[in-house]
Amino acid sequence: MDDGTAIEPYGAPAFACLPHLTDRAEAARFWWQFAAGAGSPAAAHRLYPHPLRYGEPHDAQHWREQTETLADSASPDPPHGLHPAEHEPLLPQARSGPASADGVREAAGCPPCRPDGTSRPA
Repeated sequence: MDDGTAIEPYGAPAFACLPHLTDRAEAARFWWQFAAGAGSPAAAHRLYPHPLRYGEPHDAQHWREQTETLADSASPDPPHGLHPAEHEPLLPQARSGPASADGVREAAGCPPCRPDGTSRPA
């Protein structure tokens, strides 16, 4: 079914980590295969050890070769539109002095909280 939306596989390797971390190996492998099919050498590399556990050296060799092939041809730049905005840093700016919980909340745009968990009036 074509609903006119484009498939964006760039985030699939990161998405594959979610089922992996919740012990859903089959779901994780699906997303890593999807990403490897879209050209991710990291995803192909992640698929390499799985067949070895099940005594399938030919499949493992396939993923090893795919890793090398994709790494040689991979573009280091993310697809158009996925670059972070130049005015927004990827990491928070370093602050001098100790950080308080209220300071962290304020930096995140959250109102300060009272010890009982309710918001303080501004």
